[in-house]
Amino acid sequence: MASILLVDDTPANLELLESLCRHAGHTTRRATTVETGLALANAHRPDLIISDIHMAPQDGYDLLRIIKADPQLAHTPVMMVSMSGGHGVDQRKSLEHGATKFIAMPVEPQVVLAEIQACLGIPEASHGQGNA
Repeated sequence: MASILLVDDTPANLELLESLCRHAGHTTRRATTVETGLALANAHRPDLIISDIHMAPQDGYDLLRIIKADPQLAHTPVMMVSMSGGHGVDQRKSLEHGATKFIAMPVEPQVVLAEIQACLGIPEASHGQGNA
């Protein structure tokens, strides 16, 4: 299906997101830093980038800003996720910087999958998540 780049400095978060993406039939690449994420994005041109916000030394906002300023990557949808508090501020700032979606974690896996599909422009019916 789609190629998804995961950027997060917490291994458990990467494992969770990778598992969800692969379960839906997507291929993934992982990065634990913004620098590595940008290198992978430039080398592989993913269909979607999912990034944590709170990383160091650069954070997800830095990644988002650089991606949106790059003509080769600017069209790539970016989903920002946050596992920490302050979700209202994180959501507003993510969307202001050009994120396609923001998800406050933890959240049910089917919600994450539905948001991934929405970012990719894949109708819900085509991934088995009917409207209940």
